[in-house]
Amino acid sequence: MLNALRHVWRHPLNAGAPLSGIGRFVRWQIATRLLPGAAIAVPFTDRAQLLISRGMYGATQNVYCGLNDFEDMSFLLHYLREGDLFLDVGANVGAYTVLASAAARARTYAFEPSPAAIHSLRGNIELNRIADRVNIEPYAIGRAPGSVSMSTGGPSAMHHIGTEGSSSWIEMRTIDSYHLNPSIMKIDVEGYETEVLAGAVETAACPELVAIITEDNDDSVKYGDGIQSISSFMSQHGFTAVTYDPWQRKITTKHRRSDNTLYLRDIEKVQHRVTGAEPFHVFGRSI
Repeated sequence: MLNALRHVWRHPLNAGAPLSGIGRFVRWQIATRLLPGAAIAVPFTDRAQLLISRGMYGATQNVYCGLNDFEDMSFLLHYLREGDLFLDVGANVGAYTVLASAAARARTYAFEPSPAAIHSLRGNIELNRIADRVNIEPYAIGRAPGSVSMSTGGPSAMHHIGTEGSSSWIEMRTIDSYHLNPSIMKIDVEGYETEVLAGAVETAACPELVAIITEDNDDSVKYGDGIQSISSFMSQHGFTAVTYDPWQRKITTKHRRSDNTLYLRDIEKVQHRVTGAEPFHVFGRSI
């Protein structure tokens, strides 16, 4: 709990009023204890809502902080337009999917193999009335088609592929097998990112794809060379690791490690587009 409170206190959207974030944290803890098991709809920017229940540890950070992955989520909202395509690989309960298709009105392919997470993902799609813009793909994504073992658990669980303790077999597909032309692809698969990219070589070459967001997970060493393999893939396909400042809408080269990395191609084009984006609002603040 101490780490969670520290994260809330330091989050950019709580800057200047960190006690407000702590207040949201306390109110959420009380509400979910009074209504155990209930799914609660909370505001998620001025154009979307998120359906969350107790125990969804990653998703609940959006309750306390507005946008948990502030830089990456803001970039998504500033870049995407209606008609663009977003690939959400490791969609979980659908936070990124909701931002892309409800707030930005883009189309989304949401890849999520966990039945429990898919149940919550469907709830968020129904809540935001975006079923016509979202394709749910209930498969694992990797370097080749086949089947793979995966750990099981609820929507809050870290679902790992092919590791000790795995207890179910699921179908695996590749991104390239879908023959899509996305604008942005987000990959959050608990260290399996390199394997996903190995099956997305053709997709990475699509000129429409300007951004890939990957989780920087130390578990990636279980599946190969880890984060270094991701960096090599990005370099080979013309992507550069950057940092995005949502307040200034400014893109700069990245020099330090963080939980996620945003990789961009054709930075000048991207900079022009995010600069001209309409603002969105979180906690009454215009971004």
